[in-house]
Amino acid sequence: MLRQLLYQDYELTEGYDKEMCIYQTSEYPAFAELRQKRTASLKEHMIYRRQIEALSLLDEVRRYVSEHQLVSTRDLSIGITDGNNWGHRKLSSVALDYLFNTGELWVADRKATIKYYTMTDKIIGNAVNIFADQPSKCFIDWYVLRRIQAVGALWAVSGSAWLGYYLKDPQIRNAALQRLLADKKICRILVEGLSEPFYCAAADQIYLSDFCEPTPAKIIAPLDNLIWDRKMTSKVFDFTYSWEVYLPKSKRKYGYYVLPVLYQNRFIARFEPLKLAPGQPFDLLNWWWEADVVVDDLMIESIIVMMKQFAAYLKVPYNSAYLSKLRL
Repeated sequence: MLRQLLYQDYELTEGYDKEMCIYQTSEYPAFAELRQKRTASLKEHMIYRRQIEALSLLDEVRRYVSEHQLVSTRDLSIGITDGNNWGHRKLSSVALDYLFNTGELWVADRKATIKYYTMTDKIIGNAVNIFADQPSKCFIDWYVLRRIQAVGALWAVSGSAWLGYYLKDPQIRNAALQRLLADKKICRILVEGLSEPFYCAAADQIYLSDFCEPTPAKIIAPLDNLIWDRKMTSKVFDFTYSWEVYLPKSKRKYGYYVLPVLYQNRFIARFEPLKLAPGQPFDLLNWWWEADVVVDDLMIESIIVMMKQFAAYLKVPYNSAYLSKLRL
């Protein structure tokens, strides 16, 4: 489904936000100012990496992409960078990446790590910057509100949830928060036991209601928006999590690829799955309950549903033996 949304229906696109990510194509015009910042930063990197000569190839690369349906870095081979070990070796590849960041090129297909570009106007026509005739603060306010909604509720403390151009600057960020409060687009909320206030979109206050349905057991991805800010996650949920894929085995506390489990209003566990051969159930290497979790039948039933959904996502059978790994 993700591939279809990205490269067939074009309802999603690859682009720079907090970092390189996927977001809705409908938001693409609004990110024009961010693309300008990204392009300026990219030029500095190109100078440092001795790749700036790639800018002289832009017209040639534009023509080539315009004349072909899909173009990857393998299809163009023009110029070699000056003995630099960082980034692309071919100047034509640097030029393709640069034009993608300016917004002139679109990632129209991908095979593993190979991106296939086409001209952006072939996909979405002329993407008009909706903030073009407005002060920069209008974009920043939209961007701050969008980041808050991406997580659900955010504090103003600097951290991973506020990474990216503009937002990582506390002065810019706090000024935007005050404007959004004055415009009643966000509201300030307090969390029991924490001194720092949180902010949520005014339109999302309904989700703070006591009448919201309890959350069934859900697997949270390591890079899920909810846990971007590890410090905030620890403070709010009393749950400490780190992605240990980059740590040597001897230094891992849990495992290589461990996934948190959210149930109702807290993180109750984490587990390490291992995908085996196609058609075989995934292996549940380990399961760790959080301290003081009271396990009941409803929780177990919800976890079983969660595991079945995970197996379906992996396109493998569910294995009822997983329950034995929960050490009940």
